[in-house]
Amino acid sequence: MKRTLIFVILICIITLSVQAQTQSYDFVRGYKEGLAAVVKNKKVGFIDETGKIIIPLIYDFASDFSKSLDGLAYAGQNGKCGFIDKTGKVVIPFIYDYIDNFIEGLAVVKNNNKYGFIDKTGKLIIPCIYDYASPLEDGLTEVKKDGKKGVMNKTGAVILPIIYDNIGYFIEGLAKIEKDGKFGFINKSWKIVIPLIYDKVIPFNEGFAVVEKEDKYGYIDKTGKIVIPLMYDDAYNFIDGLAAVGKEDKYGYIDKTGKAIIPIECDDIYRGKNDLIYICKNEKCGAVNKAGKVVIPVKYNKITEFDNNLILVIENKKCGAINSTGKVVIPIKYDSIQVIDGGENLEVSQNGNIRTIPNPTR
Repeated sequence: MKRTLIFVILICIITLSVQAQTQSYDFVRGYKEGLAAVVKNKKVGFIDETGKIIIPLIYDFASDFSKSLDGLAYAGQNGKCGFIDKTGKVVIPFIYDYIDNFIEGLAVVKNNNKYGFIDKTGKLIIPCIYDYASPLEDGLTEVKKDGKKGVMNKTGAVILPIIYDNIGYFIEGLAKIEKDGKFGFINKSWKIVIPLIYDKVIPFNEGFAVVEKEDKYGYIDKTGKIVIPLMYDDAYNFIDGLAAVGKEDKYGYIDKTGKAIIPIECDDIYRGKNDLIYICKNEKCGAVNKAGKVVIPVKYNKITEFDNNLILVIENKKCGAINSTGKVVIPIKYDSIQVIDGGENLEVSQNGNIRTIPNPTR
């Protein structure tokens, strides 16, 4: 019993001693890997669980020690960054302006405003000679030098020459590239598969890409073959087999053969819910389906889709609502309609009288 009491007393003394020591700091972080970062007078160091200083408070900032960093901590001193181990030994010297996270064993570093890569031993794998370098992804990095971009692997070997103005993301296996104002596409083997001959491109969707040359738009496939001639003043990606195109400020929809499913004669056109495509012509609006069949007559002055079933309309300065089949669900007789209560109710006004009615489609 006496031994137990003595042990408890010793534990209390040690705990109070540690608390007294930690209270002398401005800030104490939680213990990680057996050490806790402490701050005093804007300097950071580390103590162990007994409160003993293991690493002097000489750093401007420091991360926790982390297994993901092989037990190292990221720290800064005199405006430079480096890494230390749990004994305080400098593993990566404090010579860098910035060090990113290690990804695939390497980290982007910045020195004198130039970027390169180091490994976890601090060895410089790719020299700091680039104006920019992205973190590794699948063993590759996009780099920039003298205003031009290219791609390198983690050994520093050039995969895509550093001669391009822009390199896009891979979409459907191809990425757009730009050089001297001209665009083309590369594949994931970093080979040019569509030459840089276009003034503008929109990345592939559903196997087709929008291309523009001399202010005319058309479509190509992934081999670079022109599948729909460059004859439009405006064009957009295919979605569900249809694409919006424009000529002389009029718009319509075409299919992948170039056939006009919705004639190019609309002043405005846009996709809605329930596979509806809203169209406006001569200041009248309605909607058609994907086959071009009229679902909502083109007779309304304004049409606003609220949700899947409720569509607010204005006709001859009166407001009402229809559903997605065009059926009138709220008579077109009100001066105004507002959706309230998250769509559960509608506030309607008629001849100065305001009242609330339920949403008939809920």
